[in-house]
Amino acid sequence: MRHSNEGDDRLDLRVFVPSLAVLAGVCLPLILFPEAGPAAISAAFAFATGNFGWLYLLAGLGTVLFLIGLAMSRYGNVRLGRPDERPEFSYFSWIAMIFCGGIGIAIVNWAWVEPIYYMQGPPFGVAPMSAEAAEWALTYGQFHWGLTPWAFYCLPALPIAYSMYVRRQPGVRLSVAARGILGRHSDGWIGVALDAVVVFGVVGGVGTSLGLAVPLVSQLVGGLFGVAPRSGSTLRSLASGP
Repeated sequence: MRHSNEGDDRLDLRVFVPSLAVLAGVCLPLILFPEAGPAAISAAFAFATGNFGWLYLLAGLGTVLFLIGLAMSRYGNVRLGRPDERPEFSYFSWIAMIFCGGIGIAIVNWAWVEPIYYMQGPPFGVAPMSAEAAEWALTYGQFHWGLTPWAFYCLPALPIAYSMYVRRQPGVRLSVAARGILGRHSDGWIGVALDAVVVFGVVGGVGTSLGLAVPLVSQLVGGLFGVAPRSGSTLRSLASGP
């Protein structure tokens, strides 16, 4: 739906400064300590995935069931826009934008590499490259590329779209979309903290996508044109000069 948020493009320092501070606190140690930093990140990743993987699975299932129930309820008939408005983009254009903006390079690389990865290292002590490993590989792939990731995208998109196109509240912010629950607290520190967490998540997601996509594109270009990518030491020696 067409909608304009005129006068709402100012930089909110209450959200920008805390977000920048948290990002600097995470990125600077990685830059200053290039060996210890990645080791700490790997340890934190292993701790989170090893201890809270079950929570992620339950959250994904719960989100899918919640959205199915929401769609089947009376709220599923709420129009995200005014009664006389028409969609700005066609159905095909929306699907194309969702795929390009939602998963982008990931579907080019990890979508087909992931089953092979799980076949070579299946969970629960299953023998690698076996028929049972192939079944587990396809099962895990469906979790990442089926309904679950789109449900995670849809959950915050619904209140934001309702806030913008039905209630006509300015700003694409989760704090504004949560005003119905937070009330006056959405303009206070709770709303600021919520927006700062969203900014941190967006930057982290974009950084992860670039970190996976740039080496992939580099390898693809190198394979097609026979150009060997430069190593980190070569880049550092070029940057430091003769």
